[in-house]
Parts: sequence; structure tokens; C-alpha cells
Amino acid sequence: MIQKNTVKSIKHKNMTNLEYNQLSERKQILQTRIFSLKDTNHLDPMAQEAITAVIEESRREIAKIEESLTTKREYLYNFIGGGWNSEWAHTRELAIKQAKERWGFSMEVDPDSFRVATHFDHQHLLSLFH
Repeated sequence: MIQKNTVKSIKHKNMTNLEYNQLSERKQILQTRIFSLKDTNHLDPMAQEAITAVIEESRREIAKIEESLTTKREYLYNFIGGGWNSEWAHTRELAIKQAKERWGFSMEVDPDSFRVATHFDHQHLLSLFH
């Protein structure tokens, strides 16, 4: 299971399908926690304050998870035999699948070449056109 401190580290890297699924599971767990803790009327004020803090922390973590789950990354890749292109996807595996579906047998996609695009990558690849 993905822990709280892992959410920040996944945001800007190649997210695997496993990590994507683990984040989804973590989000569900946090939502269940919030639902379970909402009724604090019967508790003393100190306990209510502590539970409110846990609920707020859980909500902040859910917001970070949702940002990671909804952010698509641009994956650059190469073709065997030359050339390159890009796919927007949530995970590297999904980007590979999309590229293979997009090009079929007309171009052979190199699955090992998939990487999250950086500003430098764009500058370098676009300079090849000049």
C-alpha cells in the first residue's frame, strides 16, 4: 500500500500502473476514514479537536492524490529504425499501450525508450527539425 509521504514523490515521475492503483486504493481508505470519523458530537471537545485534525489531514492528502491521479504526463518515445513521438497518459504502461494502438504495425514502437518529457527533451528533439 502507498503511504502518505509517497504521494509527493510520485507526482513528477513515471508512475506505474501498480502505483496508480495503490494511490486509488489509498484515496478510498482515506475517504472511508473521513466517513467513519465525521460524527464527533458525542465526544468531549479535546477528542473532537483531534479527530477534526485527522479529517483535515486526510482531506489534504486526498487532494494531493487526486492531483496525481488526474495529471497526465507527456511520454516521449522512439521508433525502432528512427524517429520519435509522444503520448499523454497517466502511466508509462498506458503510454506504451496507446502508442502501439496508434501506430499498429506501420511503425515499431520501442517500449524501452518511453520517458517523461522534460523541457530539455523538447528543445533537443525540436532542434532536429531546424
